[in-house]
Amino acid sequence: MGIPKHAVPDAAFRLMSKADQARVRPSCAGSTRALACTPSAPSRADHPMKDHRSERQLQEDMANLLNQRSIFYLRSRMDKKTTLPVGMPDFFIFPSNGRYLAVEAKVQGGELSDDQKRVFDRFWAYTGKVVHIVWNLDQFRELLDTYCT
Repeated sequence: MGIPKHAVPDAAFRLMSKADQARVRPSCAGSTRALACTPSAPSRADHPMKDHRSERQLQEDMANLLNQRSIFYLRSRMDKKTTLPVGMPDFFIFPSNGRYLAVEAKVQGGELSDDQKRVFDRFWAYTGKVVHIVWNLDQFRELLDTYCT
């Protein structure tokens, strides 16, 4: 199955050989700042299923799916100012298999902020885990099927 292009953090990308970099992010091989080359959001043609118009709606749908599957998660509210550090992932998911996932939701046209890039790099450095970026509910469902079984 391989690693999704958007799942390799900058810190890990810099440590990869040029050949591996080219396989993961062909347009960014050899880049010293890989996340500057973060892939743009997939087009609608790439996502025949539900097209989310807002990140808020995508996050609501993700939370509903987690609740349907009885998977414990933490998420900051979107209607109030967060008390978490700026740039933290949208979801921390704790399935019953002892794993955990950090997930950031983005919609078509969305990009990672500089704060998010910095936090995601630090998250990788401290935990050795990536922050998964999902662009639609189908990708999120596939992520859950892969890691939460």
